[in-house]
Amino acid sequence: VVAKANGGCASARNYGRLVSGAAHIAFVDADDGVDPGFFAGLYDLATATGGAMVQGGFDFLDDTRAPPRWPYGGDLELADLPLESVAGMQAQRVPSARLLRDQPAIWRKVYRRDFLDRHAIWFPESIRAYDDYLFHLLTLTCLPESWMLPGRKYLYRQHPGQDIRAGDARHFNMLAMFSMLARRAMAEGWSDFAPYAQTMLDAVHWSSERLSPGLVSAFLQAAAQVCAGVARGWGPQVMGPAQIATVAHPDFRDQLTAAITETGATIAFDAIGGGRLGSDIVAAM
Repeated sequence: VVAKANGGCASARNYGRLVSGAAHIAFVDADDGVDPGFFAGLYDLATATGGAMVQGGFDFLDDTRAPPRWPYGGDLELADLPLESVAGMQAQRVPSARLLRDQPAIWRKVYRRDFLDRHAIWFPESIRAYDDYLFHLLTLTCLPESWMLPGRKYLYRQHPGQDIRAGDARHFNMLAMFSMLARRAMAEGWSDFAPYAQTMLDAVHWSSERLSPGLVSAFLQAAAQVCAGVARGWGPQVMGPAQIATVAHPDFRDQLTAAITETGATIAFDAIGGGRLGSDIVAAM
């Protein structure tokens, strides 16, 4: 057990990884729990497969509800994937693309340290909320597939004080995280940013429904600036009308129109149907 000055979750996770000499790393929230044998099973799966990341399912830790409290936690949505016998266990190979829009979670996984080091995947300490989202996406980007051990559950506690339940300015950290992701993708020449753009819009929609009313307009304006940068970098195939429609808030398209106009791209709107988006964004490259 080691201790350090409080610097936020990202700082604590990075520090623990730096001072540990273990070949495999797991990140656990202090108020959560696990099924018996959860991490032992994941460790056995990791060593048997050599996988850079393995994961289990999850359920909510909530005594007021009967288990399973969250049946979709890694089991039902992957039920179509075949089971394979690995060292006496039944496990599934999961394409990373299946997890990009999944519940972003670092806490039900075991990572191989050399994989994280080789790809320079760390938690951004400048972001004090949602830092795990960037870590999650970068991990999946560097892995074509990973292994899943169904039936083993990480028990995830939720409470009113969590970042994901707060309607305050912490949601803006998510936009900073997506900006970091886009900059890295551009620097490394990622050819396909479409899945990440969709994940970004999912998050904007999710936050816009949970923010305090007084913050929504500023959040959407900031989100539009980030999305306009993505549209300029990757074009209409990643930020077209179908994708933009993910964000249901009626003000978002107007904010995005203004932001894209400022950055040198345009959106055309169809006047029929109440201003429905009628054509793709055309990026000025």
